[in-house]
Amino acid sequence: MDQGIIEEKNGSQILRVLGEHLDAGRRAYESLLEGDFTAAERATLWHRKIDAAISLQKREDPNSKRITCGSCSHCCSLEVVITPDEKELILDLLERGIPIDKSRLAQHAKWQSSGEWLSRSPEERKCVFLSFDGRCRIYPARPATCRLLHSMSEPKLCDSTEEIDAWVSHDGEALASAAFQATDSMPLPAAILEEMDSSSRP
Repeated sequence: MDQGIIEEKNGSQILRVLGEHLDAGRRAYESLLEGDFTAAERATLWHRKIDAAISLQKREDPNSKRITCGSCSHCCSLEVVITPDEKELILDLLERGIPIDKSRLAQHAKWQSSGEWLSRSPEERKCVFLSFDGRCRIYPARPATCRLLHSMSEPKLCDSTEEIDAWVSHDGEALASAAFQATDSMPLPAAILEEMDSSSRP
C-alpha cells in the first residue's frame, strides 16, 4: 500500500479517536452542568474526573513510567488558564486564609499574551501560590492546567522555553478542553485579581 495512503489512513484514525475523546469529555462536563452544585463544588468534581482519567491511563500506558515529575516546582512558572468554576474554588480558599502574593499577581495580570509571559524569567513567572520552599499552597484545588502537566524530560527544562518530552492523558485533556470551550476561561492572574479588586474578598 502506498505510504501516503497509509499515513492518511492513520491520520484519519487518530482524528476519529481524538473526536471520540472530546465527545466523551463534553458529555461528562455537561452532566456536571446539569447537577445542583455550586461553582466550587463543580470544579472539585471536574478535577476528580480529570484525576481519575489520568490515573487510569497511567496504569495502562507503559510510557507513564518515564514521567520525571516529583517534588520540584519547575513547571510552576508556566501560564495557567482557569475556568470560572476554578476561579470560585480558588477564591473560596483565599477567603479561608490561603496566602497569595498579590503584588506578583498584579504584575502577572499585566502580561497580555503567552509570548510576553515566556519572555520573562522563570523567577518572575513563579506562581503566586508557591510557598517559599516551592510547595503549592492550593495543591488539592490546583487548576486542571496544572493537573495535566507531566514531563518525561529533565525537570530543569520545564521552566524554560526548551521543548519538553511531555506525557499526555488524552481523556484528561478532553475533559479539560470541554470545560474551556464551554466557558469564558481566563488566565489565572487576571481572573483572580479582577475578582479581588471588585469585591470585598481579601
